[in-house]
Amino acid sequence: MKSAVKKKEIHKKPKTKRNKRMSIQDKAVLAMKAAVRGVIKQHRETGRPLAIWKDGRVVWISPYTLKEV
Repeated sequence: MKSAVKKKEIHKKPKTKRNKRMSIQDKAVLAMKAAVRGVIKQHRETGRPLAIWKDGRVVWISPYTLKEV
């Protein structure tokens, strides 16, 4: 019987923030951040400028001027 208890304990997931359920909003924020990181990475690799919205206008900036995200 002890071996059955040990098996269950071995397969328990540690309680961390990752194991908590995420709201749909939290999932959306993580997805957007990942997408932005990917776009910045692609633009750095190809040397293309990024279009951002600044002070009510579209501005083109170099991907190299942005900090690492």
